[in-house]
Amino acid sequence: SLRHLLLGRNRIQDAWGVERLSRNVTHFDFSGNRLGDLGQLWGQLGEIPNLRFLNLSGNTLARCYCVGKSPRQLRELDLSHNALGDIWGEEKCVDVFRDAQKLAVLNLSSNALRTLPRALFQTLVSLQVLDLSSNLLSEVPDEAFHALRSLRTLSVRGNPLLTLSPAPFAALEGLRSLDLRDVSLICDCRLSDFQLWMDEKATGLSEGEATLSCVQPHPSFWRLSLPAFLKSHCLPLSPKASGHISHSREGEMKMI
Repeated sequence: SLRHLLLGRNRIQDAWGVERLSRNVTHFDFSGNRLGDLGQLWGQLGEIPNLRFLNLSGNTLARCYCVGKSPRQLRELDLSHNALGDIWGEEKCVDVFRDAQKLAVLNLSSNALRTLPRALFQTLVSLQVLDLSSNLLSEVPDEAFHALRSLRTLSVRGNPLLTLSPAPFAALEGLRSLDLRDVSLICDCRLSDFQLWMDEKATGLSEGEATLSCVQPHPSFWRLSLPAFLKSHCLPLSPKASGHISHSREGEMKMI
């Protein structure tokens, strides 16, 4: 019986009847089409009981009015290169992942996300990999990742993040890879808390070393090493803070 269904790049605008092709499908590639209504599509895919791997990247998903039946067995989901920011920016369909307790890998990159609704990830208790790169996030809400206690890999690369605090990452005890490349931090002494968190977490992180930098807008736009800026411009929060910053080797750490 049919288990792998590949319908990518077929200019499909409506997935009506797709659930009738085979109820035994486990791998479904629907990428590069013209699907626009996430809620309608989600209900149709919810009729495929064994669906585990789903690729919806490169569509035009920008509408969602309600979420009905949902896929319950998903392990990997690629929603990259859509327009989900248009949906969640209006607080619509933030419960789309409510039945995805088994999901382990989620790609939401390149979706013009400007915010992360509070309830968006609250049911994703098995999630291990989350890609939020190349969106439009200027901040990460404190409660954004609190339910993601299984998360090991997180990317927020390429977002215009102006500031960061440790609070959103506090519950991520198993985190091993954090990609913070190409963010737009503004040099500010309030980043000391995040630098301290990184220094303390660095021994548990792997996959590469990088220097976290920030932009100092006055007198001109200079990019500086964040640890160097904190050391030269900010009073240490405590003796411990001073020690962390002075031995940071200009921000080098085991972190992407």
